[in-house]
Amino acid sequence: MAILIIEDEKNMSDLLKLELTHSGYQCDQAFDGEKGLLMALKNDYELILLDLMLPRINGIELCRRLREVKQTPVIMLT
Repeated sequence: MAILIIEDEKNMSDLLKLELTHSGYQCDQAFDGEKGLLMALKNDYELILLDLMLPRINGIELCRRLREVKQTPVIMLT
């Protein structure tokens, strides 16, 4: 299962990736909304973990734009 972590706090993102990878998931990371949106649209992920407060594009706007094209499940992190 491929998961995209979109979180601007690197320590939090790295911790999520470490734990998920240890549990057998393949994880990619993006540290701002613009890069996260590009990755989410380009690749097929089974789940996106999305922070609300992001640089460039916030989590709500990113999710709105993503929903115009894909229905990938999203869990919002606050």
